[in-house]
Amino acid sequence: MIKDLFSLKGKEFYIGFLVLSIIIFGYIYSIMPTLETKFQNRLISLTVESIEDLSENVLDQILSYVGTEDLIQKMIKDPVLLEKTEKLLGILITKHTKYIYIVFKKGKIYRYLIDGSREDKAIPGEVFEPLNPEIWDEALETGKPKVIMQNSINTIGFTYLRPIIQNKTPKAILAIDYSAETIQEIREIINTTRMLIEGILIISFIFLNIIIYGAIKNIYLKKKAYIDNLTKTFNRNYLEDIVSLLNPGSYHIALIDLDDFKKINDTYGHDVGDRVLQKVAEAIQKSVRKDEDIVIRYGGEEFLVLIKAGRKDKKRSINAAERILRDIKDTKIKINGENISVTASIGLNISTEKSYSIYDAIKKSDIALYQAKANGKDRIEIYSEKKEGSSPYITIGEIQKYLEEKRLICHYQPITNLKTGEVSHYEALVRLIDYDGNILYPNKFIPVIENTFLYSRLTKSVIEYNRNILKEHKNLKISINLSPSDLFTEAIVDLLKEIAVKDKLADRLILEIIENENITSYEKMQNTLLDLKSYGYRIGIDDFGSGYSNFIYLITLEVDFLKIDANIIKTIDKDHISYVVTETINNFCKKVNIKTVAEYIENEQICKTVKNLDIDFGQGYYFSKPMSIEEVIKNINQ
Repeated sequence: MIKDLFSLKGKEFYIGFLVLSIIIFGYIYSIMPTLETKFQNRLISLTVESIEDLSENVLDQILSYVGTEDLIQKMIKDPVLLEKTEKLLGILITKHTKYIYIVFKKGKIYRYLIDGSREDKAIPGEVFEPLNPEIWDEALETGKPKVIMQNSINTIGFTYLRPIIQNKTPKAILAIDYSAETIQEIREIINTTRMLIEGILIISFIFLNIIIYGAIKNIYLKKKAYIDNLTKTFNRNYLEDIVSLLNPGSYHIALIDLDDFKKINDTYGHDVGDRVLQKVAEAIQKSVRKDEDIVIRYGGEEFLVLIKAGRKDKKRSINAAERILRDIKDTKIKINGENISVTASIGLNISTEKSYSIYDAIKKSDIALYQAKANGKDRIEIYSEKKEGSSPYITIGEIQKYLEEKRLICHYQPITNLKTGEVSHYEALVRLIDYDGNILYPNKFIPVIENTFLYSRLTKSVIEYNRNILKEHKNLKISINLSPSDLFTEAIVDLLKEIAVKDKLADRLILEIIENENITSYEKMQNTLLDLKSYGYRIGIDDFGSGYSNFIYLITLEVDFLKIDANIIKTIDKDHISYVVTETINNFCKKVNIKTVAEYIENEQICKTVKNLDIDFGQGYYFSKPMSIEEVIKNINQ
């Protein structure tokens, strides 16, 4: 039928019928306001006058209780007065007025101050969501009473809004819900419009078909815009569109992040990583209630679950989070005969009623999530204000904002030639700047984003930052730190190649690979480093001795220099083992033509010791603390 209506053959009929429909509906709408006005006026004239008199007397009594003190503050602080006022409101309860309450507005949100109703009572401070907020706002702003009509099949009613004026200022609203049986009046209206029913039904049927067509089309387009193509969960576009409709107190928030997911991408490739995400998404969706809970792919390997719940459902939400954690862990993905399994960390916020918005509730889940990461992963952490204050880290949400807003800088510490005393180059040390202008050091944010896509984003930001520094200062050489996972990230390797080819900076940008146990493929790393060396980069190994140190791979990687870990150097003048380890590393490097750098040279004695061992370069506070780029350039020009 829809197809026929929109075909060329039925076009004239459709247009003619549409015009006729508009005329009929125009007639109906022209008389309905008169009937509605008559109905409303009759009801209002019967009841409003008596309600006004009664409510005025009650409000005078309430204001006399409060005196010169602020109405809202006094009520909140004085439970005895609150109870006394609640009893006073009970005077207004009749068989037609079951609900009587006082609400106030804090910010953009209405909250109950007192509920004098005999059933379904709200507690002071509970969020109140008016059906017609614009009328409530008008009553509060003008200080004039308002009436909101509410019609149903067998009864008709209204809500009477009486602003409470204190010191010539509207402070709150007294609301009285009135309803009465008016079957006879409704029948009169039905009889008046009976002759139009058949026409309305026919037109409604036509319009219903048109609306269904539009709705189906709209649903299809919305679904396409709101569904993540990979996981078939909702995406962030959906959250952004519904966030204004969500009351944070109606949901508990679970933020889920897959542990070490970047390793899967680096080891098996992105196709396998995508399959893992699909399987995990399926596991999460099976673990929640389809019609009540909302699953959103919130980031690369991050999922957000809005668990429909009230304040009394905290245990159920915890059980749901535990079920999600277990089901993810039990998910197996078979790749080339090998079963891949993943774990997740979950930050759970079950105190959402304290949040002013969904995004605020999510932020608190984010804090709990990274407490879960810091406490060993594969676990659930429940948000609490006490834990928030004790966290040594900033949240991933904050890190993401700082990177998006380019609140990243580098400080530079010189690497000094121990034979000549001249500066060879400067190591770039990343910092973030918070909104108060404070400098955040790596220990505040690196542990939070390790093995996440945000870590790669940080690396790219550091590379771009120093790319610009080198382009501006032609006589400067800088080394930057890369993790093994950075070498497995195609975008980072491509960026380094672009800098070498386009900007010709490879001879002044030195790459230091952080030596740790997270190297998933020495062969792949070796190929990448040899490729970068062919573009003119010098390669070094940072923190050698801190992880799974292997002399053989030093040869196969063909590195240019090696930094001996600070934990070894800082005790070299006092600890014989540290001295022997340093001597062994240095002797080996001499034989294979690898330069050595001693980190953490903090005093003259350490400096003398490493010089006696014939180490090539030194770095530490004995020479200089990390400096801003302005200080570096000033020292170079002196």
